[in-house]
Amino acid sequence: MQCLRLKSAAPCRGAPATASSRRSHLVVRATSKAHENGAKKNNNNSNEFLLKGAKTLAAVALAATISVSNVEEAQAKKDISGLTPCAQSKPYAKRQKQAIKALEKRLKKYEAGSAGEAAIKDTISKTKNRFKMYGDTGVLCGKDGYPHLIADPGFALQYGHTGEILVPTFGFVYIAGLIGYAGRQYLLSLKGDKKPTEGEIIIDVPKALDIMVQSVAWPIKTYTELRNGSLTAADEDITVSPR
Repeated sequence: MQCLRLKSAAPCRGAPATASSRRSHLVVRATSKAHENGAKKNNNNSNEFLLKGAKTLAAVALAATISVSNVEEAQAKKDISGLTPCAQSKPYAKRQKQAIKALEKRLKKYEAGSAGEAAIKDTISKTKNRFKMYGDTGVLCGKDGYPHLIADPGFALQYGHTGEILVPTFGFVYIAGLIGYAGRQYLLSLKGDKKPTEGEIIIDVPKALDIMVQSVAWPIKTYTELRNGSLTAADEDITVSPR
């Protein structure tokens, strides 16, 4: 069907689309495809970050488990910086004898069957148990006869002393980070409420518990948000209500 029109007349209804309209449709389709591809790439990157973080945590947990299971074998190896197990340390045994001897000397000042004698005997029993406990746990002692804790992560993993400083420090950092990340997510969840200050004053317990459970993997989530740029952007949006 042919359509005839003058230069000043409006275009016909049955006329085909012009080149400019076709170009606009192509541009819209190209931009939508670009957005879809970008979203897919971001999802793939986040999944890769989560997978890498999970592998790292699994490797650390495996190393700690192996080191703890081989404590007795590791303790039989060469001493660390001149330290020896307290059960084999002569200065440590000397300190034990001195402590017990001092208590026994005080014991002679009290009459038999008195409350003071019972208290001193109880102290002697606790002192012996304390020295025995340090000797059985494999803690290392120096030339001064005092137990020394291994703070270096390499030595702690290699010689089976992860339970002295490494594991408690990791546990403290993890729990502190869990509380901080869950609190941040709780504040972010209140942004859409009509009265967000009420949610800060009166805690929604089911909601807070759900967020705590979701924040168990906070190291991986924090790393992913930091790489994606959403961690700092979310921090700017958090508003703290005035007291």
